[in-house]
Amino acid sequence: MTEIEKLEVEIKTLQNQLVILKQVEKYKSQKLWNRVRDELGYSIDCCDEIVDLVESWLPEPQSAAGSQNVDTELLVDGFNDCVRKMKEMLR
Repeated sequence: MTEIEKLEVEIKTLQNQLVILKQVEKYKSQKLWNRVRDELGYSIDCCDEIVDLVESWLPEPQSAAGSQNVDTELLVDGFNDCVRKMKEMLR
């Protein structure tokens, strides 16, 4: 498998994760957070810790430094954009 194919697979995986995060964001409500806080005893700080933990599972941004292949650079840019969007949605 070439490096481009590997990046395409990673990008597809990240895009699928982004779809899931968008669905979660769509259905998230203040009522849910109140229930988490009141019924389960979680504080906002605890929720932040959970988000930090989930964020730590996401892959690190890639670098196309030194690459002379435009396709590789575009794939890396797309990969990094997906990672950035997922992190933004978590916050």
